[in-house]
Amino acid sequence: MAVVIALNRKRGKLKDQLTKLLSTITDEETMDIPQLEAQLEILKKVQEKFEDLKEVYYKSASDEEYLTIEASLSEIDQRDPTFKEPQVSLFANGNQKSVLINTAIIYKKNSLGKKIPLPGILDSGSESNIITTKAVDLLGLQKQRIHTPISGLNDCSLFVKNKVTTEISNQEGDEKWLIDLLVLPKITDYLPSRKINLSNLNIPDNLNLADSTFHLP
Repeated sequence: MAVVIALNRKRGKLKDQLTKLLSTITDEETMDIPQLEAQLEILKKVQEKFEDLKEVYYKSASDEEYLTIEASLSEIDQRDPTFKEPQVSLFANGNQKSVLINTAIIYKKNSLGKKIPLPGILDSGSESNIITTKAVDLLGLQKQRIHTPISGLNDCSLFVKNKVTTEISNQEGDEKWLIDLLVLPKITDYLPSRKINLSNLNIPDNLNLADSTFHLP
């Protein structure tokens, strides 16, 4: 517990540093290029310290402690302009753009043997299979303790604490796959971010969509 308290203090200091840096960097009228570059270099060092802090949190905190801390860590991630979410594909709608990604319905038996349909995102750029904590709890799957980093843009890493090994299938059950799934609280935000106009999109009547409301946020 004492270790976590000390880490919380370090987290607070890094958050304050980041707030001041962002305030300085966004005030472009009072800074020239060399000054901005110097501030960005400091920001990079703060980011490195933050990544180190997350790893120490992972190794030191219990599951319950980590859950209470995770929201604050995510908030710092979102405030840092160097942490960006990748866009997988774009659907053009006039002069506006909304993000759309491929989806599918997969099937998994729960702890009672009942086959449950689950919506899935097909990300061709991902090297990992991911499932949400909510889905794991719903299915009653047994989690295995791991320590695995997932790398994103700008070498930003997220450490995963649990995985499940399970079998998934199609609706008919004639195709099955045994896979490892990394467990995360959240996979993506609501997509698309705005309603998409489907008036010029011709979807065949015999096509069964995995998500019939894909055009709605």
